[in-house]
Amino acid sequence: MIPFGYWFTFANTHEIASMKPGDGVDGRAGRIPVGDHFKALARNKYWWLTLGLNFALWTYNGIANGMAAYIAKYVLGNSNLIAVIGLATVIPMVIGLPFAGPLVARFGKRNASMAGLVLVAVGSLLVFVDPSNLWVFFVSIIVRMVGIIPMNAALNAMSGDVVEYGEWRSGVRSDATVSAMVNTFVWVPVAMVVVMAALLFFYDLDKRVDRVGGELAARRV
Repeated sequence: MIPFGYWFTFANTHEIASMKPGDGVDGRAGRIPVGDHFKALARNKYWWLTLGLNFALWTYNGIANGMAAYIAKYVLGNSNLIAVIGLATVIPMVIGLPFAGPLVARFGKRNASMAGLVLVAVGSLLVFVDPSNLWVFFVSIIVRMVGIIPMNAALNAMSGDVVEYGEWRSGVRSDATVSAMVNTFVWVPVAMVVVMAALLFFYDLDKRVDRVGGELAARRV
């Protein structure tokens, strides 16, 4: 889903560059120290808001897509539905995303996203009508996917607005550069590997699981 949001942003964003050759990233001569960029970002409340929105959206997408497989197997009782569920999550996004542009343009990124989130909530709660009903489950997925389209489409574009606001407020334009993207691609995964490795270091249940299983079996006798 997220790649479609990136495509939408790329296809509908037009860069306006007013800097002269040789100017710094914020239009002033020379390069701006990295520390100044971080200071400018720290004072930009909309950067924090979009950071939180991105984290929430990634978490939502991960859980919504990941749990579908377990729902198919343990609630609907048919693991073969996983592929169909995958199509139900992708097709609404592919069809609906091109229509998100006019919607966002008319109502604004915030309002369009808020309206979509209401639809996501309604679609999620719809499952409680009958959690084991296949059609209820699929309708729930489709409604949720339609609802999340404005958020996926608008959030990437919001980053551009945040950059504009940051430059207006602090005079420092903190755009994403090629080096920043490469470093993010390399170091964020490495950082996550370090976090996972640190957590695994304390996970010593493998050598205890046999004993635990044996004692539990003895208790149940």
